[in-house]
Order: sequence, then structure tokens, then C-alpha cells
Amino acid sequence: MTGSLLPAKAFAQDLAESVRLFDEGTAHVEAGRYAQAVTAFDAALQAGHENPALHYNQGVAHFRLDQIAEARAAFERARRLAPEDRTILHNISIVEARTRDQFSQLPDTFSDAIWRVLDRRLGAGLLFGLGLAGYLAWCVLMAMRSSRLTADWRRRGLWFAGVAGMLGIALGLGTSMRPADGPSAVVAAEEIALLPEPSESAEPELEIHEGLLVEIEGSSDTWTAVRLPNGVSGWVRSEHLIRV
Repeated sequence: MTGSLLPAKAFAQDLAESVRLFDEGTAHVEAGRYAQAVTAFDAALQAGHENPALHYNQGVAHFRLDQIAEARAAFERARRLAPEDRTILHNISIVEARTRDQFSQLPDTFSDAIWRVLDRRLGAGLLFGLGLAGYLAWCVLMAMRSSRLTADWRRRGLWFAGVAGMLGIALGLGTSMRPADGPSAVVAAEEIALLPEPSESAEPELEIHEGLLVEIEGSSDTWTAVRLPNGVSGWVRSEHLIRV
């Protein structure tokens, strides 16, 4: 029986080559050779090397070349891998300031904000673990026959451990089952029309510009349905977007 698994030696060689290309691209950035840096980073990505630093440095190179859309896309890919990195977030804010479109971001609903905080600060695994610990504590209290605990304190302990256990398990499961952020893209054209339907004959709703980050809602042939930061939806040509 034959398979297509990559031998360990070949994998190590590919990894070494991608790391070499990353180092080469970084050296180009430091020397001000930004076009060569972009070429090296693209080759590193094709070789299978991906991490926040690679996308970050690639974004810096694109920005120095005044390629705003490509820079925004690279920084957004870095943010997906390191969502709390302040340097990445700072650079995204710099690129946003260079875009013509300054739409107000719709605020999260209260429930979405709570889930986002729990997911980022604790994570589903820790929440589930805390819930399991509460459940085990409840089981221990149920099994105890010690005279050291009065009936009143035992009831309080059972109530607290039971509630904490159920809440932790429920939050852990809920956080793990919550859908991740959907796909997004960056407008690559200098100016494109946002249309109410996927047709060139449709009357444009408004014009959007290079560097704007949009959410992808669907696609149809050569068209992509997008949602702007202010909640307005429409259709644009897929060729004018860089997927993140």
C-alpha cells in the first residue's frame, strides 16, 4: 500500500529552506530592499513557512512600497495568528489611517462581547477545566461523611461547587462551539463600486477604496458578497479583493 506522506527528511529540508527565505527577506527589509523582501517572503510562504513575524515583515515591506492593500492583508494575517500583539495592532491602525474609507465599526452585542473576552482571556479549555474541578468538588462533598463540616456549610459547599461546575462546563462548551470569525478580505483596487446585486448593470450603492477590510458573506461566479464595517452589504468583483 502506497501513501503520499512527506518523509521527515524532506519536511526538514523544506522547513530549513523556508526559514532561510524568511531570514533573507528580513535582511532585505533592514537594508531597504523592499521589493526583494516581498519576493523572499512570498517564496517562504509557498515553502510552507507561516508565522506572525513573516506576515508582519511582509506587511512592512509592502507598506514601504506604498502597497496599502497588500500591507493591510499581511498585517491582518499576522493578527489572525497573534490577535493580542500590540505591535501588529499598531501597524494596522497606521494602515487604516491611510485608507480613504473611515467607516465606524458596529459594536459587538453584549453576548458577543462576553464570549470574546472569555475566549481571549481564559479559553475554552481552561473554562471546561474549572467546571470539571467544580464538579469533582461537588462529588467529594457529596461523598463526605465527616463531622468537621456542619450540615449548613456542607449545603453551601454543594451549592457553590455545583453551580460553579455547571457554569464552567457550560461556558467551556459554549466557547468551544462558538463559530470563529468569518473570512475577510481587503479591497485591492483604488476605487470600486459596491453593488446591491452581482451585476454590472446594477446601480452602485457607494464607492469603496483600497485598503478597506471587509467581511466575506458569500460568492457567486466572479462576484463576492461583502459586508462593510458599518454593516452595509453588497457585491463586488472578486478580482478586486485580497483574501486574508
